[in-house]
Order: sequence, then structure tokens, then C-alpha cells
Amino acid sequence: MPKAIENLVIFLFGGAVYSLIEVVFRGYTHWSMTVTGGLCLVLMYRRFTARPDDPLIMKCLFGAVTITALEFAAGCIVNLWLDWQVWDYSGMMFNLYGQICPLFSALWFLLTVPVVSLTEFFSRRFSMLNGERPPARPAVPAAEFPVLTQLSADGEMPFAPKRSGR
Repeated sequence: MPKAIENLVIFLFGGAVYSLIEVVFRGYTHWSMTVTGGLCLVLMYRRFTARPDDPLIMKCLFGAVTITALEFAAGCIVNLWLDWQVWDYSGMMFNLYGQICPLFSALWFLLTVPVVSLTEFFSRRFSMLNGERPPARPAVPAAEFPVLTQLSADGEMPFAPKRSGR
């Protein structure tokens, strides 16, 4: 499948999901947010599939920065320049021109967690559609969860219940 088709599918999905999130939480959305959501997902998809071994925290940081930067750019255009008044964070603490604020950047950080799984899902499906072997699911790095890879002296996981009858 050509990259342009992949990008279009990811863009449309990202725009639709972001718009749905806005409708659920705000009661309405604006087409400019559909475009912004689509662009965000395409950028995150391309980054996460190019660097699948990055730690989750780095992926979340990339997602938060990407979404916040695109939200700021879109806000400067649609709210400050065109005066469409799509949103206004001026009542939020530490906002920047009423377009972005730390609270929403933190929410974007958390929202990136399911986006990572979503990008893995799309990557696997696109590979299968291309007749390729899907990329292996990245294993949980031992550095992130060392207790999951440590066995006790008797070969049991340290947090698992002991088997009876031994």
C-alpha cells in the first residue's frame, strides 16, 4: 500500500477520533480540530513506526509536544488571526495567548498511551495488506519493568503465587 494511502487512512481516523473526543467532552467540535487531529496522528504514526523501540515515556513526551505545538499553531491561525473563537484557554493557569496550557499538554501526554497501541495496530494491518510479515510486537523492555524479567532462585516469578504439590 502506498505511503500516501496509509497517511490518508491515518489522517481520517485521527481526525474522526479527535472530533469524537471533543464532541463527547465539549458537546461540539470544529472542522479545524478535525484537521489538527488528523495531522497529529499522522506525525505520531510515522514517528512511532520509525522508532518502535523508544521507551513509552519518550513516545508520550513526543505526542504531548506534537499535539501541543499543532494546537498552538492552529489556535494562532483560527483564533487569533481569523478570530473564529474555536477555543479559549485564557482562563487556564499558565496559558500561552489562550491557545495552549500545561493542563491540556499533560492530558495529551496521557492520551498518547493508547495512541501508541493504535499505531502498532495500524502498522501491523498495513503490513499484512502489503503481503509482508507484520512487525513483531515490541517486547516490554526489561529496563522499564525489571521485576517482570527476574526469576527467584526456584525459577518462579517473584510476584506469582507458589504452586502447590512440589
